[in-house]
Amino acid sequence: MNFTTDDNVRLLIHYMARDGLDEEEIAKRLDIRLSRLKGLIAEDKEIIRDLDYARMLTDYRVEDSLLKKALGATVTETRETDKGSGSETVTSTKEVQGDTTAIQFWLKNRCPEKWNEKSAGNADTIERLERIFKAIDKKAEKKSKSGD
Repeated sequence: MNFTTDDNVRLLIHYMARDGLDEEEIAKRLDIRLSRLKGLIAEDKEIIRDLDYARMLTDYRVEDSLLKKALGATVTETRETDKGSGSETVTSTKEVQGDTTAIQFWLKNRCPEKWNEKSAGNADTIERLERIFKAIDKKAEKKSKSGD
């Protein structure tokens, strides 16, 4: 394929970046060498902006969606119903409860020092518990050797 950096190519790159593809994957999808894609990027600074913007926008949208799922929300639904004399718009509001899986994911990733099971604070606690158990085992061993 013979690519120039026209609007269609920019748009394709934008959408692929939005989908989370890296430069190597984008080059493969466009059926061009990675070096050619890098050349296109070097020639056209708008592509760099599109790559960064698309990825950032998607990240923020997903983050916003996850946060809403974690916290719960009030949802308003509107639907059209057919009546004999015409259609009627029906609006209903409902509360959607927070999702515990989304809450756990958010906390473990946004506050790992506090919520991640493998955090440094937990490692210290585990080490202290291991020392305590070893000390108990040693005392039990000494008692069994002494005949008590």
